[in-house]
Amino acid sequence: MNNPKTITTAAGHRFHPVGHIDEGKHLFQVVEGVDIHEALSYAADLVNMAKTPAFEAGMGNVPLEGNQAWLVYRVLEAAEAVICSAVESLEGEQMKRETAGH
Repeated sequence: MNNPKTITTAAGHRFHPVGHIDEGKHLFQVVEGVDIHEALSYAADLVNMAKTPAFEAGMGNVPLEGNQAWLVYRVLEAAEAVICSAVESLEGEQMKRETAGH
């Protein structure tokens, strides 16, 4: 039986910029080699955590401001980095398959 290779996260997806914008420094980065299923499950958990406060603010029930607004922003920023890393990995695997098929 053919055992498919595990697809893992790609390196280099940084988030949470620090310092002057021209420096391009970031505090956090998605690490290479994490199983893509595990990484995407984590990203889904992060998005799920941000949904309730965003929904409540959108409905006008609770304002989203100050620390809570930053919390939602940072959680979504981390989730986006994980998702972008996963997409890059999947695109790389697709290119390998297309190249191997020629």
